Amino acid sequence: MNNKSYLVKSIWQICCITHAAYRTHICTNKWRFGL
Repeated sequence: MNNKSYLVKSIWQICCITHAAYRTHICTNKWRFGL
């Protein structure tokens, strides 16, 4: 049970980091190309 919670927490954290990086990348591109 504890191992499963840790795994889910890790996956969630990775997803959050990836999503934040993805959004930042889009924002940077919009600013760069003036869209």
